[in-house]
Order: sequence, then structure tokens, then C-alpha cells
Amino acid sequence: MKEVIVLGIGNRLMMDDGIGVYVVEKLKERNANPGIRYVIGETDVYFCLNQMEGASYVIIVDAAYFDKEPGTISTIPLQQLFRNPMQPISVHDSHLIDEIKMRCKTIEGVFIGIEPYEITYCPNLSTSFRGMFDKLVEEIESIIVEIGGVIIK
Repeated sequence: MKEVIVLGIGNRLMMDDGIGVYVVEKLKERNANPGIRYVIGETDVYFCLNQMEGASYVIIVDAAYFDKEPGTISTIPLQQLFRNPMQPISVHDSHLIDEIKMRCKTIEGVFIGIEPYEITYCPNLSTSFRGMFDKLVEEIESIIVEIGGVIIK
């Protein structure tokens, strides 16, 4: 069976930078598709790389700067990120995308970036993200279900 890996990355101690982790945790609780595996990677790049081994498709969920309205969800194929790097997209020093580009250039997948409201030292999401969290989870879940339906056949 083909396996889709959904990685939630980010730092929960840096306010909205943790949005990818929080969203994937919620999706993991609701997962009903055995072909999709949800993984909380946080900022451990090498753990994430190990989890991706053998996956047929990787979906990365993280906070990302794309100069859009905060709360906007952007979906970009990994191969497009490899060809047209949009630096910096992340607040992390060494981002998972950089490591994938160097080590696993042929991997198929998509990056789901969520434009943050605020990133500062605080172990909670911003008030804005907390108010729209359920809506974000639903939107990202529909993106993942759509991708998973195409990949897992």
C-alpha cells in the first residue's frame, strides 16, 4: 500500500511558528485513512527525514512567510520549491525543505505553508490563530484528503 506522510513542523515555544505541529496533532486525532500517517516532527529535521523513508508522498505543514495575509494557506509542490527557492520561507535556521533538497531531490510531495500572525517567544498560538484554528484544520484536512485520494489508489 502506498503511504502518505503528513509532517507537522515548527516550534511550539515560538507562538505561531508552532501552527504546523498543532494542526497535524489535531488531524492525527481525527485520521480515519490508514494510508495517511501523521507525524509530529517539530524542529527535528533528521527525525523527519527518517520518517519520510519509504513514503510515496510527503505533505509538510508549517508556518511560512510568503508575504500574504496572516492566516493564508499556500500549497506548493516540493519540486517547485526545489526549482524556485523562495527564501526565506521559514524562521528555522536549517529548514526541512533545505535538507530534502540536498538529500532526496526525487521525493514527491507538497508544502502547506500557513502565514503566521506573530512569532515571538510564547508557548501558545496567537489570539488570531486560536480564533481561527478549527477553520484552518478543516481547510488543511480537505487539502490532505484531496491529495491522499489521488495518491492512494
